Amino acid sequence: MNNKTTSIPQCVTCPTLHLSVFKYFEPDSYSKLNKNKRKKSYKKGQIIFHEGHPAHVMYCINTGKVILYKFTSDGKRHISRIANPGDPLGHLAIFSNQPYSVTAEALEDTNLCYFDRKLIYPLLSENNDVTWNIVQKLTKELITAQNKTLDMANMSVRERVANLLLLLKEKYGKNSGEEILLDINLSREDMADLAGTSKESLVRTLSDFRSEHLIQTKKRQIFISSPVKLAGIVGYQD
Repeated sequence: MNNKTTSIPQCVTCPTLHLSVFKYFEPDSYSKLNKNKRKKSYKKGQIIFHEGHPAHVMYCINTGKVILYKFTSDGKRHISRIANPGDPLGHLAIFSNQPYSVTAEALEDTNLCYFDRKLIYPLLSENNDVTWNIVQKLTKELITAQNKTLDMANMSVRERVANLLLLLKEKYGKNSGEEILLDINLSREDMADLAGTSKESLVRTLSDFRSEHLIQTKKRQIFISSPVKLAGIVGYQD
């Protein structure tokens, strides 16, 4: 394993605590977490855990981003979501007592805290607000996945790519002059998986959008020039 263990941040001083499902823990519970958790660093492209492997630990992202994906029966990769600082990883497997249902891969250099599943269960029984927060997060993830599947089934490739760009804008958009930079390092293959299309179709559609002055590209970076027109392609107001 090429990842390395690094210094462990205290939960109460973690800059992503306000984004985490653990933000409602009682002070004593933070103390127990700090005593028992570990931290690892992963380089971009490193696998954190594999689909189908036993789930012994739960993770929380300190810094960086992680993509979660599955492989279909014909070997195609399907990205289910992108996890960000403060997000848990492996929680679905831990709470369902099942193996990991997806593969987790570092999208960029990433630092993770992790703790044994045997620590989680008693802590949750002491912190009802955290349990409820996790239930809400799991429910939201399920609804989002269902809506994504339904939406993509009814969208053309052009609509899917426009919708993806708008979703990335909402999550990772940063003003850059008169344009909006998508501040996330996704490959064209990653974007194609997220849009539910082939890499070739994605590249062709991005080229069309560039010709229509809806976006600009500089190397691998994408800048949105007209979010309103992209929204019009999808069929809603930005």
